[in-house]
Amino acid sequence: MKTFNYYVQLGIVISILLILLASIFENGLMMLILYLQFGVGVYQFLVGAFFAFKSVLNGQFRVYFLAALANLLCLSLFTMIEPDDFRLVTTLLAFVIPWILAIYFMILSYQYHKKP
Repeated sequence: MKTFNYYVQLGIVISILLILLASIFENGLMMLILYLQFGVGVYQFLVGAFFAFKSVLNGQFRVYFLAALANLLCLSLFTMIEPDDFRLVTTLLAFVIPWILAIYFMILSYQYHKKP
C-alpha cells in the first residue's frame, strides 16, 4: 500500500505540474486543475484517515488528517456565514491551504515509502 500510494501521489503531482505548464498556452485548463485538486483532496483525505488510524510514521499522518479536517470545517463555516465578508479567508481555505496540505501529504508519503 505504501509503494502504491507514493507512486499515485507522484503521478498526480507530475500531471498537475504538466497541466500548469500547459495552462500557460491554453486558458481553459485551469478548470481541469480545479477538478484534479478536488479529486486529489478526496483521495488524500481518505488515505490520510486510513494511515492516521493505523498510526503510520509516529502519528504524522494523524497531524495531516486533523489539519485537513480543521480546514474543511473552517471552510464550511466561512462559506455559511456571509461568504462575501470572508472572501479572502475563503480563498485561503479553498485554494492555498489545500495545496500546502497536499505537499505535506506528498512529503509524508515519500517518507513512508522510504521507510524500511
